[in-house]
Amino acid sequence: ALLKARLEGAEPGSFARRAESESPSAKLGGPVRDSQEGGGEERAREADAWTESDFGTLCHEWLELAIPGKAQDFEPAPALAKKLSLLPAAQRVDILAEAEALVSRFLASERGQELRKAYAAAEEAREGAEAGRPGQPFFYTEYPFVYRSGHPGRPLFLSGAMDVVYGDAQSLCVLDFKTDKRMEPEYHAFQLSLYREAASGIFGLPARAFVHYLRHGQEREYLDAPDEPGLREALGDKEPS
Repeated sequence: ALLKARLEGAEPGSFARRAESESPSAKLGGPVRDSQEGGGEERAREADAWTESDFGTLCHEWLELAIPGKAQDFEPAPALAKKLSLLPAAQRVDILAEAEALVSRFLASERGQELRKAYAAAEEAREGAEAGRPGQPFFYTEYPFVYRSGHPGRPLFLSGAMDVVYGDAQSLCVLDFKTDKRMEPEYHAFQLSLYREAASGIFGLPARAFVHYLRHGQEREYLDAPDEPGLREALGDKEPS
């Protein structure tokens, strides 16, 4: 999940979950809008437009059903299904086969098994006699938040959604899936460190944050505080004179 930032005038340094209307549903992918099909030239352009981002979304959607044990029910969301239908059959088969293999490998991993157990515990708590009581196991996908920095001059607003957040009364874990072909943990450092602080602030629990590289079957944990000055520099923000 990506972060969005804006620089303008939540309390400073605070984290908040978005309004209930924006709260996470079961979907790891966001709302989709289908467009009308065009002619052959447009179809060729759309086929060429299949991206690594699309592949990442495909894997996220598949994992959404696979973690609760419903991988067999998976069908791509309409927007992705349309893009896949415009691809040559051989390419489409290869894409779906790779995504399925990555999802299967993740489920067989130690982290995948942990997530399935966490999901089951959260479902049991939600349906049990003590549902709603503090300290019960929880499991969320695409958990959204908004952050306002404590900068006295130009506050920085950040919004994002964490792929998976799960935990219990003692602690929680944030997991972000990546389908990058190369592992570049430093590239995701700000994102995951912010996720960790956001989750800890919202739930009031110690948190850990990891990137899981699906293509590599490896993880990286992030322990440092978010580098807000570095983000401001990247955004081209200058200190008020």
